[in-house]
Amino acid sequence: MPEHVSFPSIEQYRNVVKLVRDRAQHDGVPLPRLTFRGSVKLHGTNAGIGFTEDGEMWAQSRSLIVTPEADYMGFAAWVRDNASAIPPLKSAVIFGEWCGGNIQKGVAIGKLPKMFVPFAVLQSGHWWSPSEMKSFFFHSGLRCIYDFPNWTQVIDFNLPEEYQNELGELTKAVEAECPVAKELGVSGVGEGIVWWAEHRDDFNTDGLIFKVKGEKHSETHVKTLAAVDVEKIANVRLLVDTIVTQHRLEKKLDDLKEQGLEVGIKNTGQFLKLVTGDVMKEEADTISASGLPQTDVMRGVSMRAKQFFMETAHVISL
Repeated sequence: MPEHVSFPSIEQYRNVVKLVRDRAQHDGVPLPRLTFRGSVKLHGTNAGIGFTEDGEMWAQSRSLIVTPEADYMGFAAWVRDNASAIPPLKSAVIFGEWCGGNIQKGVAIGKLPKMFVPFAVLQSGHWWSPSEMKSFFFHSGLRCIYDFPNWTQVIDFNLPEEYQNELGELTKAVEAECPVAKELGVSGVGEGIVWWAEHRDDFNTDGLIFKVKGEKHSETHVKTLAAVDVEKIANVRLLVDTIVTQHRLEKKLDDLKEQGLEVGIKNTGQFLKLVTGDVMKEEADTISASGLPQTDVMRGVSMRAKQFFMETAHVISL
């Protein structure tokens, strides 16, 4: 019997930053540099084509299995009428955007006929890579989202705020001219970009997906990625580099050991307390004279100290 499979929630950038930091701390590894693949976020409705272990096919909306007799936006009827163009699978779900026509307003693809654009495939618990998807759909009657313009972005999660402006600029370009609609002969507004983390053997990238949307089509009630003050970030980092020296970090590491505490993940908080306390005691006047917000500087101090401690603890554990 077919069983509905829900597509996971796509988070905001800040949520993924927190998730990466939590995973790094939990696993006792340094914050990583991860590669993300970005694809156009189409404004339609989430839909899927599922296959049982025996290859029986079904259609689903975001939350229900649908049929031509109990349909949603005509998707099940479309699946029935286009079954010959859908490559068969087993134990899998092809997730995609059912878009165009009257499904959503305010975007360029609304000027096109209804279409199903696959953006992910889950088979037996494995999410296909973009290259696997492109290869699979190449000879089919469907074009997956990676057949259209897409992007690659490496993000260093020690400095995630540095990438916000670049991600925002890419989104503005998509918003101004939807690349998918343009390739299909229509000009107009796009919605945004969805970013998926590429697989890594040394870091858990499962579920690291985030979206960045634009502002022009207010019908979608989206949240945009806030721009950052690049000059302030650079000045904060320069000050942190000045006051959080290798000598200071190593000295506080020795202080931790003198307290009888081991260099391990469970004592991260105690180490950060030692470093930030020392900086506030010895460098408060320097921070004040810089004119930079103390909260921003101390956040940078904590992040630098945490990175040092996690890297040290990871080396010791090897």
